[in-house]
Amino acid sequence: MSEEKKQYEISYLARTEADKDAVLKVLGGAGAENLEEGRLSEIKLAYPVKKQTSAYFGSTVFEAAPEAIAKINDSLKFTEGILRFLIVTPPAKKSHPRFGGKERMPEEAPMAEETKTEEAPAEKEESAEPEIKEAKTEIDDAALDEKLEEILTNTK
Repeated sequence: MSEEKKQYEISYLARTEADKDAVLKVLGGAGAENLEEGRLSEIKLAYPVKKQTSAYFGSTVFEAAPEAIAKINDSLKFTEGILRFLIVTPPAKKSHPRFGGKERMPEEAPMAEETKTEEAPAEKEESAEPEIKEAKTEIDDAALDEKLEEILTNTK
């Protein structure tokens, strides 16, 4: 059996506040060490679970050997006061900033100067490349159907 312990988090729905102790007892019996206990709060369930319409929701962060998780699962399945539970490994905290280290520009920030400037009128006339207009044009359905038919017949 491996001595290396990993961090896990269990979230559960209990019938009563006293059933929180049952979860802690199962964790302790499996050799888990509690690191952080979440607040137990009463919630209304969206649908009945084991004929209950409300339950106490709680969570606990703990460390345990990976082999002990199966034992914890089996024990909690048959604990009467626990309606549902889920054991997950908490996600690793990222040390690097989001978006590849690049900061996002605020939406109200002005555009860069190079994108604002336009070519001088003399330079536009000398340009050999035709200017591409980015204006949106509306196409009626009939013209679109004709173009699609033309494309489909050319590919066959």
